[in-house]
Amino acid sequence: MISKSCYVFIDSSNLFYGGKRRLGWRVDYLKLFKYLKRRYRMKKIFYYSGVEAHGFEPLLSSLERYPVESLYKYLQEEFKKADREEKESLQKDISRAKFLRKIEEFGYTLRLKPIKHLRDFKGRIKSKSNCDVDLTLDAIRLEKEYDTFILLSGDGDFEILLRYLREKGKNIVVIANSDNTARIIKDRYQGNFIDFSRIKEVIKE
Repeated sequence: MISKSCYVFIDSSNLFYGGKRRLGWRVDYLKLFKYLKRRYRMKKIFYYSGVEAHGFEPLLSSLERYPVESLYKYLQEEFKKADREEKESLQKDISRAKFLRKIEEFGYTLRLKPIKHLRDFKGRIKSKSNCDVDLTLDAIRLEKEYDTFILLSGDGDFEILLRYLREKGKNIVVIANSDNTARIIKDRYQGNFIDFSRIKEVIKE
């Protein structure tokens, strides 16, 4: 399929659920970018993710680019002040910010939000960083700019968005791990569904 204008939306929390432990391989985000550019003439690619911000919460407009470079520098400063236990956690999050900075250089538009840690009624701490609303808002807000919508996620909550865009005459493509994709998406969009295994050799590290 060659589109006139294609936008790609990546739900990172669902993209490779379980990461390398589940699939046995890792995605190369530069190769993925080049594949989507070559195959679909992609014009924009959005990457939605939560980040461990450690108190860094800039006040941004709904359309403003997340300052990942500022986050990276902030975490480095926090690392200098942290004790030994905190340094372990911060080092991981600094590496994550460095990764995000790199894929932004590749051409990904980052849509990030701080991960929130909430205590449930049993006293357990749960992390939350759902970006489904952010992705849906952008997809609808920008719908006049593209004719092909590519979703990298198998989350069944997006089915209503896919249905809406199809009713609007958009070409739909869903790329996801088949084992982690909702049945409703595979059933209703089977002709437009691509399992990661089919493009593994093109996009793996």
